[in-house]
Amino acid sequence: MKISKAFHTVARTTAKHSPIIFTVGGVLGLGATAWLSFKAAKKVETIMDRVEESQEATEVLKQVEIGLRTVTTDEARQDLLATQQRFIVVPEMTRMDIVKEVGAAVALPVVTGIASIACISLSYYIQNNRIVSLASALAVSTAEQTFYRAKYKKEHGEEAAREFYTPTVEEERTVVNAKGKEEKVVDTNKHAMDSMHGLWFDQSSEYASDDHAYNLAFIREQKDRLDLTLFRKGVIKLNDVLDALRMPRVRMGGVVGWSTAQNFDLFPQTTYVRDPQTGEDVPQIYIQWSEAPKDIYNLVED
Repeated sequence: MKISKAFHTVARTTAKHSPIIFTVGGVLGLGATAWLSFKAAKKVETIMDRVEESQEATEVLKQVEIGLRTVTTDEARQDLLATQQRFIVVPEMTRMDIVKEVGAAVALPVVTGIASIACISLSYYIQNNRIVSLASALAVSTAEQTFYRAKYKKEHGEEAAREFYTPTVEEERTVVNAKGKEEKVVDTNKHAMDSMHGLWFDQSSEYASDDHAYNLAFIREQKDRLDLTLFRKGVIKLNDVLDALRMPRVRMGGVVGWSTAQNFDLFPQTTYVRDPQTGEDVPQIYIQWSEAPKDIYNLVED
């Protein structure tokens, strides 16, 4: 039972890490191919030397045969016979012999190279299938979320939907009132999370904690600039939007965004949340996109 469990554990671990295993194996195999090719080159060079000797001997023997038929003196005949004896011992190499010997010399590096390329190709195939599967699952999840967001907006109105989609949490705390009695109050706080639908503007280097009007004006100004960029390029990446808003880039921001086929817009939603330092409710802006960014990798030229 323990042996069977250990075997299945090893099999699962190997399957899980198979892309990196095949990639490393392929890279090592290419290194081995280079070394084996170097060694095979010497063997091939030796074979080619023998081929040249065989061809030279064949040509000399032909000339000797012609000379023996035309020679008139015994001394010349003896010289030709001596030459014939010297070159006749060189083995003749046919075309089939050359193919066999060269094939045997290069077989190992060729097989190793093919196997190495196959390993790298297989690692790509496995990893690509996993990415496609994850992308399909993400597409289903995104479509489901989009459906329910649209349904909520239709039933409750756009303004109520934006307020509902703003990531805030209500937390209860106990305070002492003016009469010295304890009472419970509910605070609205920001909920920090990665989202495909918006972000808190206080992440921006341009955020002014003491000037809410300036923050709104800055967002509107950048929205107009982004509209021009979208009109000029036809696409706009999520990182372009983050750059305009003076926010840190994200990894996926280079391949997702909006095209002219989508409805791109920014909606700054003002929500009052409790400042943990002062204890006062202060306005915070959550910027929502009109539509979630989509894959635009094939549309981006730069």
